Amino acid sequence: MSDEDISLRNIHRCRTINAKAAALCATQGATLEDVAIAASYSALDIATAFKGGDVHAAIEWLRTGLDLQERTVMNARNG
Repeated sequence: MSDEDISLRNIHRCRTINAKAAALCATQGATLEDVAIAASYSALDIATAFKGGDVHAAIEWLRTGLDLQERTVMNARNG
């Protein structure tokens, strides 16, 4: 299995866990808006750790990731 395949598998696994956590938060009374905002803060926390504590680098890294996600969605709609 390639490194890319392993990474994609890990990403899928983490997304599944995060979706289950979001559903649990909703059962505790959190709105989807609250859950989405909390998830974005959690992503920033994780990215900041990944970037060695540099929150500005983490934000730029997250922006790059969001740009990639946007292109993927747009290509799927147009293709």
